[in-house]
Formats: sequence, structure tokens, C-alpha cells
Amino acid sequence: MARAHGFSLIETLIVLAIGAILALMASAVVIQVPERSVRLQAQAALTSAVSEALTTRLETGQFPTQVAEPMTLDTCGAQCLSLRYWPEQPHRCGYWELTTSGLRSAGEEGCWP
Repeated sequence: MARAHGFSLIETLIVLAIGAILALMASAVVIQVPERSVRLQAQAALTSAVSEALTTRLETGQFPTQVAEPMTLDTCGAQCLSLRYWPEQPHRCGYWELTTSGLRSAGEEGCWP
């Protein structure tokens, strides 16, 4: 029996099923990108701000009294400054906090690596 050129229905369905599985996996990754981007932006901003605060303290003997939005600062002791980053849009983590002594916290578990 001679076979016609082309793909059978089964072969086509298998390729479509594999394509659908790959598309689902890719969409799960793409959905996480904005959340992860905000988290990395917050962590980078806090790390930079803490570095600047420590540099200011070394140069002037005092921590800065102001930081740029969307961060706030508070003292956590005579030798410690706490910086908190508030995201502009709602995020599952709520906020990220980093102190000049290196302590990290966030509004939810697992928001720092």
C-alpha cells in the first residue's frame, strides 16, 4: 500500500500537543517576569542606597537624613540605619528593607534571595 505524502492526523496532533505544552511553560515564565523585575529593582536600589549611606557616614560622621522616593529611612540604633523600599504598584512582597548592618526583611517570606 503506497503512502501519500504529508503528515498523518496522529503526527499532527502530537506536534500540536507538544507545542501547547511548550506554550504553557513559556507563559508561566513570562508572567513571572514583571514581579521579578520589581523585586530586583527594589533590591538594587536598597543596596545602592545603603552603600551611599555608609559612604556619607564615613565622610561626614553621620548618616543621611533623607532618601529619594520610593524609599524611607529610620534608625535602628546609634550605628545603624534602616532603609525601606515601597514599590509604586502593589506587589506580593509589600516592601523590602535593608539595614546598614546587613539585615534584610520584606513584607512576605521569600522576597529576598
